[in-house]
Amino acid sequence: MGSLFILALTAILGLFHFQGDLDAAYEKATIEGLPILQDLAEDKLVLTPWIQGVSSFITVFCFPLLPLLCSSALAQELVLWKLAMDFLGPALLLIVPRACTMSVLATLGVTRAGLLVVTLLLFSYFTAPCSKDEQNSKRWLLVGAWDLMMLLGAIIACLSDTSDTCRSHGGDTPVTPRRQRLRKIRLAHHIALCIGLITSGTLMYIMEGPVAPKRETHFISWTSNQGCSRCASPDPDHGTLQSFPCGGNSDEDVAGVWLFHYGANMGCKKLSAIEVQPQTAQAVYVPGRCLRFGSAEGTPTSSTEPAFGNLVSCEDGCVHGVLHRIPTNQLSKLDVTEPGYQLAELPEVVGYNGKRFHGVKAYVMQHDMTVRAPSRRYGGLLYCTAKEELAPSYAKQLSCELEEQGVQDLACASERFVPLAAQN
Repeated sequence: MGSLFILALTAILGLFHFQGDLDAAYEKATIEGLPILQDLAEDKLVLTPWIQGVSSFITVFCFPLLPLLCSSALAQELVLWKLAMDFLGPALLLIVPRACTMSVLATLGVTRAGLLVVTLLLFSYFTAPCSKDEQNSKRWLLVGAWDLMMLLGAIIACLSDTSDTCRSHGGDTPVTPRRQRLRKIRLAHHIALCIGLITSGTLMYIMEGPVAPKRETHFISWTSNQGCSRCASPDPDHGTLQSFPCGGNSDEDVAGVWLFHYGANMGCKKLSAIEVQPQTAQAVYVPGRCLRFGSAEGTPTSSTEPAFGNLVSCEDGCVHGVLHRIPTNQLSKLDVTEPGYQLAELPEVVGYNGKRFHGVKAYVMQHDMTVRAPSRRYGGLLYCTAKEELAPSYAKQLSCELEEQGVQDLACASERFVPLAAQN
């Protein structure tokens, strides 16, 4: 539907071409024997095409770099700002309809090249990994440099599109009606693009409703942990099998199910709060699975708790956790506290002592996850539990990943991280 709207608006714009409204911009091309880069009145090189070409290169050069940003939202925002500047540039030239000298056009081009250097330097602060503090402190510097660079590009393109706008002299000559008309056409062109994008996007959301991502497209999900360990080494000293770690003395022969816990369920704080007493517990890790934080349809996220843990497939990575044997008659108590999750069987679970387990299940999100940073409470709860129950190297890996998402300087001794189930 969006493509049809843009196609229709482009067809309307094409009527201007057929009516000859852009003939003035290409009138030199109709003169036989005139070299493309040679002025008719003066036997010298015309700089306008070169300036416009360099300006176009600067614009195109930036866009392949956007996927390197550690935030896809920021990349999308910069694209929208570019469209806004394409609209603002022609609008400003309509308000100030004056001709320009070639020196002015060249100065605008040099200024834009300098802004490109500044923008690339600011880009380095936003390539993954980057912390939220860096994003907040330098974000508007990047947006400002980007906007000014794109605004100058729109102005240069608008001025140089009219073949007689910029001359070697006569900078104070008022813009002729023909030039002003061409500027209005360029402005109408960008208005059509903006209206087409907004209208088609609005209709898409009206017809589709909330659009959930089909996969994890947020760049942070894969790039933010490149500076952290991907699979911490197990520590045999923490691999001891524990019987009834959260209390209780029921018969160990009672039927139970093996559950791998990697979030709040790793520790006894939550399990004791909901009266679940594991029969056994031991530290394990799962190759090929990584811990990610985010939200999905059905998970009870909020402004204070924007994300929870989930397991996703990953190459050369692993997640550590606690393998519990939960009595079958207590499993329903856990299910109630895991809305939006379902039990899924894991391919392989390996104990810190090297023993391999099969048929182990874990709670994973039922629907596609949107990656978000967790709250300090939730991140601190997982880190402090991992620090107490799992290998020190994994606690360090988890701390690194949390820091890159803005959860920093966790103090297990002085801060109190309580599971939600224990707060009720």
